[in-house]
Amino acid sequence: EISSKSFESLSARLTEIGIEVAAAPPPAKLQHALEQMEGMAFAADKVENVTAATELLNSRVDELESCLGQCRLDLEASVDRCQSDLTSKMEQSRSELEWRVQQSRSDLAQTVEECRSDMHSIVELKCQRLQEDQQS
Repeated sequence: EISSKSFESLSARLTEIGIEVAAAPPPAKLQHALEQMEGMAFAADKVENVTAATELLNSRVDELESCLGQCRLDLEASVDRCQSDLTSKMEQSRSELEWRVQQSRSDLAQTVEECRSDMHSIVELKCQRLQEDQQS
């Protein structure tokens, strides 16, 4: 009786296992499903790598934009200083030029006056000699 019950129990269990095995997909299908899962795991790793790389790239872009912003501010400050220096130098050059022009005018006026004086002296001398020549 015991062995008959054991045999029936074992037989029932074997039947259940047979049904489960029969219901299971064929090995090729299981192999294909495993390969797909491996492919999806590989793709998921790649997506994670791309996501990490994208985040790093976005961080670098933010850093570059910040640097460019600072460079722009530095450049604008440099341009402002250059314009200020140029304006100052132009004013200084204009002042020096005006002073030199004034000096040149003054020197010219003095030279003209000296020439007039010399001409006047020459004319007087000529006149005196003419008078002396006429008297003699």
